[in-house]
Amino acid sequence: MFQVQQPEVIYIHTDAEKFGGRYWTVLQTLSFPNTSLVLSYRPRPTHVFGQPLSSLYHASDVARIQVLMECGGIYLDADTLVLRPLNHFRHFEMAVGWPLGEYMGTQVW
Repeated sequence: MFQVQQPEVIYIHTDAEKFGGRYWTVLQTLSFPNTSLVLSYRPRPTHVFGQPLSSLYHASDVARIQVLMECGGIYLDADTLVLRPLNHFRHFEMAVGWPLGEYMGTQVW
């Protein structure tokens, strides 16, 4: 990702109050030129529009949309391979995949 996009800030949003572990320690020791790494705690959503969420996966989807609405930015899964710059998405407050007649997605396609 850093060869193509070169982000100014990478936010890691988590509902874990005591976030850590081996991979987090390794990530913190890596050098990201001109990029800040920020850990952001958020409580896990339990409801959307007054309806209880039925699974952890749905809570993750809701949290992702909330973060994008509040903070803007670009969400990428950990296994996303960025081949071209995503700068054209940065002109909008929020962009999501929403094919005509289908459900809204929260991932980059």
